Amino acid sequence: MKLSNNTKTILKNFASINPNLVIEKGNKVATHSPNKKLYAEAQFDETFDNEFGIYDLNEFLSVCSLSDDCEISFSGNKVIIKSKNFSVKYRTSSKDCLNYPEKKLKAPEFTNTLQITEDQLNQINKAASVLGKSDMSLVADGSRVVATVLDTKDREAHQFSLNIGETTDEFEYTFLLANLRMLPGDYTIDLVDINGNKLSCWTNSNLPVRYFVAPM
Repeated sequence: MKLSNNTKTILKNFASINPNLVIEKGNKVATHSPNKKLYAEAQFDETFDNEFGIYDLNEFLSVCSLSDDCEISFSGNKVIIKSKNFSVKYRTSSKDCLNYPEKKLKAPEFTNTLQITEDQLNQINKAASVLGKSDMSLVADGSRVVATVLDTKDREAHQFSLNIGETTDEFEYTFLLANLRMLPGDYTIDLVDINGNKLSCWTNSNLPVRYFVAPM
């Protein structure tokens, strides 16, 4: 089996969320951040016939990148990574040693939806870096949605606001930007507030991956 570029891209992103990963039989995969504020799920181009655990996903991907023609197969508790000129026996890890989502997240029925572009997300992240801020709010007032980069502990400090689009909804969600570790791209954001328990779902428009992020 040769991993597609899309699969490698998804795995590299998942490695930034959590170095541990369990790949189950089939073509779907999920991970969560150590603080469990971010849950991500994706679909591979490939179908895996074996379940296996990876303790250091970045290391595994680095081994797979030793050659452009690497293919992987399985032998016992080893992943065999092989090219024309070399092979690597990479030991897998027991699920008991890994931090991974043991149960798949069941998405609730969302009540609000908005679109955000890759360019808008880049502007938000750039402003946060320039201003040294770590939080972002999404506020809808019934006519428009505004994203604001701010410090929730000091609302008199510098802020950056960006008009995201028009809406008839009213809501307010605030996120820790460090939890928005997503692949580049445009996103559909679904939101729900169930008795004060808020959840967001960010679905990438180009790749089969989505992220569930708990607001602050």
